[in-house]
Amino acid sequence: MSIKYHILFRACDKVESVHKVKRPFGLNKLQTIKVSFYSMYQSLQDSQYRIMIVGDDLSLELLDFFKKFDDVVVNNNQLGSAAKSLQKQIDIAFNVPDDDWVYMCEYDYLHTPYAFKYLSEFIA
Repeated sequence: MSIKYHILFRACDKVESVHKVKRPFGLNKLQTIKVSFYSMYQSLQDSQYRIMIVGDDLSLELLDFFKKFDDVVVNNNQLGSAAKSLQKQIDIAFNVPDDDWVYMCEYDYLHTPYAFKYLSEFIA
């Protein structure tokens, strides 16, 4: 069974923290987004995948970061809330081909190098 992932990675770097809670490892929000994305990207390297960034008014720095990845599509809008960006993510997921597996995640999910290997074994 050939598994193809359609990754919907949701990100917004405008607000550092609504609740003033510190991020893991002392990282700021922009650093957290980059580390989380890259951990997921590395974990996918032995898989078939498409990655779409569902951005909510992303900064130029973050847009430039995602441009470094030729196989990443950025869908950046001014959505203005977590609820609206989640709804956008769901709307996109409903249009993914039935044979693809949709993986929705946010900017603060860290992935081990073997995350998608294990996920693929579980699915198969």
